[in-house]
Amino acid sequence: MTSARGTSASARLARVGFSEPGRAAAALESPTLAPVLADEEVLSALAVVADPDAALGALGGLLEATGDATALLEALHTDESLRRGLLGVLGASDALAGHLVRHPEHWRLLAGDTSVRPTWNGLRSWLLDAVGADPGSESPVASAYGAVALDALRVAYRGALTGLAARDIGAGADVGDVA
Repeated sequence: MTSARGTSASARLARVGFSEPGRAAAALESPTLAPVLADEEVLSALAVVADPDAALGALGGLLEATGDATALLEALHTDESLRRGLLGVLGASDALAGHLVRHPEHWRLLAGDTSVRPTWNGLRSWLLDAVGADPGSESPVASAYGAVALDALRVAYRGALTGLAARDIGAGADVGDVA
């Protein structure tokens, strides 16, 4: 039997664009996602992503995976750029949503002004740091090797790709900026 709260939540979610409002309302009653239902900014941002249902599910996974769900919820409430970018990515790409759940610290890469494109040198430094190489060296040499280096490079690359997707989806970057 659906509670009065569940029914009104389902109707509200249907009005804002969820395709499975009953399922979303049930998810939002979980302790992890309950704060989202009370946060109009976050709920409104979820409603306009490509797949609000997928974004909500991925957000639940991210909140459970992160060591500090309160910090993430607060940041989503206060940082419009993070809200648009993170929720946009969670609702558009299962692969990047999965990356964020596996590496929940990467949500912080999307905080602040994501409309600013990183420089080539900044991306190079990010990837070299990931494998333990000194980006300031004339001939950087990785301190990580084999599978460890490949995994570190893959995680760093996907973190950078997540930032690119957030700029593309959340900040409305133009084709030239994204390319």
